[in-house]
Formats: sequence, structure tokens, C-alpha cells
Amino acid sequence: MNSSENLDDMQKEWKVVIDLIPQMQQAVQDILVVHHKHHEDHTHLKTEVDQLHPGIDLLQGKYTLDLIFILNGRKGLFFNDIKNALPYINLGTLTKRLKELEGRGLVVRIVHPGQPVRVSYEITPIGRGIFQLLLPLLVYARYHKYFGIKI
Repeated sequence: MNSSENLDDMQKEWKVVIDLIPQMQQAVQDILVVHHKHHEDHTHLKTEVDQLHPGIDLLQGKYTLDLIFILNGRKGLFFNDIKNALPYINLGTLTKRLKELEGRGLVVRIVHPGQPVRVSYEITPIGRGIFQLLLPLLVYARYHKYFGIKI
């Protein structure tokens, strides 16, 4: 695949994200309306927080962020390439985490025929979406580190 085809693929992926922006904006507005309503029992606040837990739990998984960052922007990284890029992860943990990310739809596993059989991994549009959501957090962390503010 040449760089022109990669650019076309990236433009298609971004178009999907851009097309979702109005829906995301409406979802944010809906959440803010509910969030700012004053309820005596505050059950809606617990509901909002509870909706975050599955995603936060996934991101807290050991090396999940490392894998999302290493796979983003790359096509078909082989298992050994991932292991070499992240040498501090043991093989069992790497296998377990990749299976979990595949099961959650963040990563796709591709089996390449031949001897020996080789397996590569790619981030899915959902995984790229999570990566894009993490970028503002990275900017925030760097900004605060730069100015010596502890977060």
C-alpha cells in the first residue's frame, strides 16, 4: 500500500468521524441538560458516573493505553513487532490484553496463512476513537507538567 492509498484511507476514516460530530454534539447537549437539572435525590449523577465505569475500567487495564498508542496509525503490526515496541510487557500479559481489546472491538486480529502462521493486529475505528479521546488528556497532562501544576 502506497502513501496515497494510506492518505485516502485516513480521509475516509476522518469523514466517518466528522459525520458523527452533530450526533456527538447532540449527545453532549442532552447529557448537560440532565446534568444541570437539580434533583433532590441526585440519582441521575450516579447514573452518569456508572456509564463511565466500563470504559474507564478497560483503559485502566495494564498496558491498554500502551497498546492503543502503539497500534494507532499503523496497519497490521505483527505480534513480535508489538512485543519489540513494548519490551516491558511479558508475553502472557500481551496476549491476554490483545484478546481483551479484540473482544471489546478496539483491535482486530488478522491471521496470515502460511508456515509458520503469523498474526497481526490493527486498531479498529472504535479504538481510533478512543485514541482521539485520549489526546486531549495527553495535552492536558503535558500542559500541567510544563507549568509545574500537579494533577
